[in-house]
Order: sequence, then C-alpha cells, then structure tokens
Amino acid sequence: MQKLIRHVLFWDISVLTLLYAGTVLLIKPQTPAVFLLMLVSLNLLALYFRFDQLKRYLFLIYGVILASGFIFSEALYFSFPFVYLLMKEGKAPYSILVLPLIIAINPFEWTLYALYVFAFSIGTLVNLWQSERMTLLKTIDTHRKKVFDIQKEHTDLLESQSEISRIAAYNERDRIAQKLHDDLGHEMTAGLLNLKAYQNLKHQGKEKEEVLDIALRRFEKAASDLKDTVHNTKPLIAFGRDVFDKQIAAFDLDINYTKSGDFQKIKPHHWQILNAVLKESLTNIMKHSDASMVNVLLETSQRMIRLSIENDRPKSFNTHKPGYGLSFMRKRVEAFDGTFSLQKGQTFKLLVTLPTKEED
Repeated sequence: MQKLIRHVLFWDISVLTLLYAGTVLLIKPQTPAVFLLMLVSLNLLALYFRFDQLKRYLFLIYGVILASGFIFSEALYFSFPFVYLLMKEGKAPYSILVLPLIIAINPFEWTLYALYVFAFSIGTLVNLWQSERMTLLKTIDTHRKKVFDIQKEHTDLLESQSEISRIAAYNERDRIAQKLHDDLGHEMTAGLLNLKAYQNLKHQGKEKEEVLDIALRRFEKAASDLKDTVHNTKPLIAFGRDVFDKQIAAFDLDINYTKSGDFQKIKPHHWQILNAVLKESLTNIMKHSDASMVNVLLETSQRMIRLSIENDRPKSFNTHKPGYGLSFMRKRVEAFDGTFSLQKGQTFKLLVTLPTKEED
C-alpha cells in the first residue's frame, strides 16, 4: 500500500509541475495580483497534500479559483491542477465546470482547452490505474488471507493429530495393561498359588498330582492369553518404520540408506511426518533430477531426530523453487517445533530435524 501511495504521489507531483510550468510559460504573470493568485493556489495544493482533512474540501477550493476567473482571466489556468486532482478522485462532473467559464470568459484561447484536456486525460488515466491497482492489491490480500487460513487449519489439524495420536497411545497402553491384569495376571497368580499349595502338601507328604496339573493348566492358559494379546496388539497394516523402509525399496532409484540410533524414540506422529517428507522428496527427485545416487540418512539422538535426503544431480537447482508439496512439508515440520532446510549446490540436500520431546 505504501508503494502505491509513493507511485501516485510521484504522478501527482509530475503532472502538477507540468501544469504550473506550462501556465507560467503561457501567461508569464507580471501583475502582482496574478502572481499572488498563483502563490495562493500553490499553497492550497501544499495544504491539500499535507492535511488529509482538506481533501474533502477540494471542490470548494476549486470553486474559489474558478470564481476568481471572473476578475482575473488568468485564474482559469490555475484551476487545471485541481481538474487533475478531481479526475484522479473520480469526480468528473466537478471538473467539467471550468469549460463554461472558458467559453464565457476567453472562448478563443486554445491553450486553455489544451491544458484542460491534458489535466482531464492524465487524471482519468491515474484514476483508472489507481483503481485497478487497488483491486489487484485487494485480490492479493484476499488470496494471502485464504492461504494463511488454510495453513493455520493445517497447523491446527497437525496439532490435533498429535494430540489424538498421544491419547490413542495412552488408551492402547491402558487396554494392554487391563488385558494383562485381567487375564494373564489372574491366571499366573492362580497358577502360582497352586504351585505353593502343591509345595506345602509335598512337605507334609500329601502331594496331589491334580494340584500340579491345575497349576500347569493355569500357566498354559496364561501363555495362550499372552500370545493372543501380542497378536491382537500387532497392527494389521504396515506403519511407521515399515512404511519408511518400504518406500525406499519401492522407488526406482539407487538409494544409499543409512540409519543409526534408537528408533524407539520415534513416535507415531514423527513417523507420519518422516514418511510424508521422504515420499515428497523421492517423488521430486524422480521428477526434477538426473540422480545417479540418493543418500538417505535417518538418525536419532537423545533429544533429536534427523532426516537427510541428498541427490547428486539436481536439474536447474539455481532456478528451481520449492513447490507446494515441500512448502506444506515445511509447515508440518515447523508445527512440531522442527526445522526444515534446503541446501543447493553441486548436490540438492533436504534436511529435517524433529525434537523427540520425551515424556516424563
């Protein structure tokens, strides 16, 4: 908006300078009254640009200049700067009022008509340009607001997704703990009590094999429950690290995959981001490079997860700009307090870091 104001002000000063220069060359004011009238009009214009409150009185100032034309015909020349300003503001009916005065006072002075046409035309052009520019700026602002709202929704969704993932993990832990307590725990406790009963009976010389058989069945039932619990806990579809490894194998690229660290620190929501970044990056490499080798490094430390994807033959790496996919990936990474960077040179390298945020 400030840039637009500077451009309009430049046009205003340029056009007004031309109009006053033409007026001085044409009338060559020699009488004190005409010279004073020119100074008054210049001061009124200066006040007009200095104080926004005076812009609403532009028509009144224009009327005063026109009225003085009945006393000094040269005053008509000083009305043309105001004709330009009125046209620039889209007030064409007011700017036409000078024509009857020209016809009544000095109808055969062609320079008056020429200056009027110049002021009228330039004012109209500036008004149209200013209106189109404002419309364009409003359109850009609307588009930026929509993009901002979409990105904010994405960020909120990611945060909600992280919260849902954390709650789901707690619920799953609670379910497994309940299952182990209700089934496995009860059976093992009962089996242990039977073993102790058998041991006491043995010390008394009254051991009973049926007590030992009951204990054995209890432990067999506990082992069966444990197996069922593990089987039901295992996901039916691949996720997390399995998806990461399968994506590397699925792409028709020569990928050097290096991994290090404790992957138990990588939570489900971390894997979602890492898998999305990997897929987007490898897809871009297939589209925008002639890579003969791709290096993928995934490592974890005590407080950080680091993913690096590098290819050796990027196409047009000096002109290529990140697309919407990588921009969205950046938003997803930053939503989890991570960092996302691109390093362009002889190779194209994408680097993502995520904090592990270990829970107490």
